[in-house]
Amino acid sequence: MSIAISFRYLRVGLLLLGLTLVWSKADAATVLTGFYPTGAKLGSKTEIRVSGSFDNWPVSFWCSNPEIKIVPLSKKGTVSLEASNKAQIGPCWIRAYDSKGFSTEKVFFLGNYSESTETEPNDLPASPQKILGPTALSGKLQKAGDVDCYSYSLKKGETLIASVTANQFLQAPMDAILQVVSPDGFVLAQDHDEKKLDPEIVFKAPNTGDFIIRVFAFPSTPDSSIHFAGGDTYNYRLTLTNGPFPIAPWPLAFGAHDKGEVGLKGWNLEGVEPVQVSPTIFSGESEILWRYNWSQPVNLLRTPEKSVILPPSSSNLTLTIPVSLSLESRPKMEANVFSFHAIKGKPLDVIAQSDSLGWQMNPVLRIKDSKGGLVQIFEPSTLHKDTEGIFTSKSDGIYTMEISDLFGHHSARHLCHITIRESIPGWDLKAVTDSIKLEHDKPTELTLNQIPKNGFKNLIEIEATGLPEGMKMVRKEPGKPGDKTIALVFSAKPNSKPGAFQLWAWTKGDPGTKRRVQITQENLPTRPDFWIQLIPADPTASPVKSK
Repeated sequence: MSIAISFRYLRVGLLLLGLTLVWSKADAATVLTGFYPTGAKLGSKTEIRVSGSFDNWPVSFWCSNPEIKIVPLSKKGTVSLEASNKAQIGPCWIRAYDSKGFSTEKVFFLGNYSESTETEPNDLPASPQKILGPTALSGKLQKAGDVDCYSYSLKKGETLIASVTANQFLQAPMDAILQVVSPDGFVLAQDHDEKKLDPEIVFKAPNTGDFIIRVFAFPSTPDSSIHFAGGDTYNYRLTLTNGPFPIAPWPLAFGAHDKGEVGLKGWNLEGVEPVQVSPTIFSGESEILWRYNWSQPVNLLRTPEKSVILPPSSSNLTLTIPVSLSLESRPKMEANVFSFHAIKGKPLDVIAQSDSLGWQMNPVLRIKDSKGGLVQIFEPSTLHKDTEGIFTSKSDGIYTMEISDLFGHHSARHLCHITIRESIPGWDLKAVTDSIKLEHDKPTELTLNQIPKNGFKNLIEIEATGLPEGMKMVRKEPGKPGDKTIALVFSAKPNSKPGAFQLWAWTKGDPGTKRRVQITQENLPTRPDFWIQLIPADPTASPVKSK
């Protein structure tokens, strides 16, 4: 090959490379993977490092909590985050976006406690990081073998709660271990999986002094290595407190149309007042309850039915259907028991919620007739699943239900909410994505999977609320009985701004069934905010013409 021909191919190659670079820049993704610190205190203004890929810095940020203001700083990957005193505590969702695209949502926490970050070296109990009073701490297991130690002072008889959030919410690929040890290294308490793969310890101080809280981890997906794990994504959030630490409302549910007092379950709650709740339009969703001195919020399920608490001694308690009740598992395989009246041939929905509400119980329900004979048993289909089914009695009469944990486990987090109601046709909708990308003014479809229940054959109506100006949604085809999917078509006028919106659905002719469509992801609570954005064509990109 001659030198002239070689240079000719070189020029073609450089041209193709140049076009590839143009396309790469045009298609550069805005990727958000997390935050450090992982949270902020109400009323604070904090500099936060955002991790991910931001080729077009500065980018914009959207937050599900409108009381948070995020401003990108000149240094790439850093933002100023300001949380007003009106912002409720707990997890919120943040999305990064620019003119060329948007990221997935990631969780950020707001709290009442002082925020701190881990300071190395803190690997040994003899040289821990000192924590002064109730604190929410952002840490990272930076490399394989990393161990983090923190010191917390307690008086004799005080109760310390040490709680890690990592695999849940932050989606860190870690299975954390949490220990309380003495300054000379003796293990006084240990937990592994109190909250699925995240640990939590409730420790009563045997004496006055300093106690060491130690954090380390294995990978959440086991591998062949035999050592503690770590890495850039091994972020965790550690709450340390001897103050009020609620973990659940009590009861777990409250009638959506009712008002009244809701108590709390947890630790160090002496003197903490019950919460007053009012009627809500969000039946079937959870309401966030919190106060300024709490370590974390609790989620109260709002149900169509009035809710009651099942007392420990309830074998003589007969309840009227429909019923919504809260209970906790009992030790040594003892069952919670109550009775109800059933009518021959009238099917009843039986639903036991625990995992979907963030609790640890694997509910087993046994229904017995008036003579004590076992009539039907309901179990979770797989581990970490709620239990549900349909019970149809063969005769009128009083039936007894016994509820226990599949494995006989018992803890403060083994809670369950039971619903028994008349079995009527109904539905659920599942979204296949949480975002809509409109490219070059072309309409885009969003598909909802329709899950009919009990022979539901009616039509479901859909509307979008909060769509940004210039955006429009229409149903692709008229609905018909037996639909398995609902296709929604979104379009936008040129220069339409991006934003969040919500979808509402109801049974045609029955507005009382109206509710928000929820987005569901593993290890995250449901949320209702969809994202929509118009991505205009890149004027600098031009395709390569083939000869």
